Amino acid sequence: MKVIVACYPEDLATEFLSVLDSSPSEPLQVVLAAQGSAVQLPPGGAAARLAAVARHMDATTQPDRPIDRSRLASLLSTLLHQSTAVWTHCPADERRDRATVGWLTALARSGSAVLHAVGVSSHYQLLSDVTVPLSTDQIRLKLDFLYDHASALVRDDLAPRHIPTEAVASCERFVSLTAAEADHLHALLHSMDDDASLIADPWNFRHSRYECERLRRTAEWVSRHITPGGLLVEVGSCEGALTGRLLAAGHQVLACEPNDRFRARLTEAVQQRADIAAYSLEDLVHVRAVRATAYLLIEMLYYVDDLSIMDNVPSTLLFLAVNGEEQRQRVDPWLAASPAWELLERVELVAPCIDFVCGDRAYRRKEGCIGVLCRRVEAGSA
Repeated sequence: MKVIVACYPEDLATEFLSVLDSSPSEPLQVVLAAQGSAVQLPPGGAAARLAAVARHMDATTQPDRPIDRSRLASLLSTLLHQSTAVWTHCPADERRDRATVGWLTALARSGSAVLHAVGVSSHYQLLSDVTVPLSTDQIRLKLDFLYDHASALVRDDLAPRHIPTEAVASCERFVSLTAAEADHLHALLHSMDDDASLIADPWNFRHSRYECERLRRTAEWVSRHITPGGLLVEVGSCEGALTGRLLAAGHQVLACEPNDRFRARLTEAVQQRADIAAYSLEDLVHVRAVRATAYLLIEMLYYVDDLSIMDNVPSTLLFLAVNGEEQRQRVDPWLAASPAWELLERVELVAPCIDFVCGDRAYRRKEGCIGVLCRRVEAGSA
């Protein structure tokens, strides 16, 4: 039995029409995750099956309800062990509800790979395992379905379930992912959230050519300005990829990582060669007032809402590393207005490039990294 796990009924038309049109004599089971229901589509091609799907459409442009994970898990446990092939959404889909469904489906079928529709993923290029160019007649089926049954979703571009042009595939592409690879893409999609820490090394700091070069040059940059002996406070140490390089250069480091999972891996990686704390930047500045020769905020200003907190950092030097846009839009205006810091050096650590992520399953443009070194303004010198 073949199974499609889709978030909403309209997804069957926009992303899985080639599956609906294949094997017309075989049973095709569909899970509609947002509705928490399973539907068996009749034999026949895409036209007959889309007619059945239309009966499950609703008139609202709002999500049916938050994904009921326990209900979805129950449906999947019943169906997937009987399935011969499974299709679902991609864990890297920029629409979070679809990405969640794709991720949970991969986990439920952990022993076998799942075919994930590429979906809407403008930040990543995924390496397709199955590519199906659609005919004009098949595209017409999609567009007619949307015109007849989903016009509100096309019309309302502010609706959570809005269907933009890029969501209506003319060439349906599917990538085969294991549960571990789905975990990795899910972590990357949630890189600003705690779910980023669900897997080890989500950003490929240990293996990516780009990331290894960025970390090496960052450690060398710090060492050009700091001789071993003074305390370095590294804010947002993650799993210690930079920490280890600083320790190898002879520096004394206080490595700070608030996330429990990342901090456990950091502790294992540095093995008592550095002091480790759960402090956030706010803790370090306003609560602990930890004094140091230099503070290092390396590619972590995304997590800092108000850069003026750095005016109170208790050190002589402040090393920042950001991408070019972050430097121009946030760091330069803050530094120009800061009464506490002056620019000592600005240097390109690594240039933008296109690099693999998630092993070799996807690639994307990395933004490059600019180092900004600030020196505390002496009292009365401004």
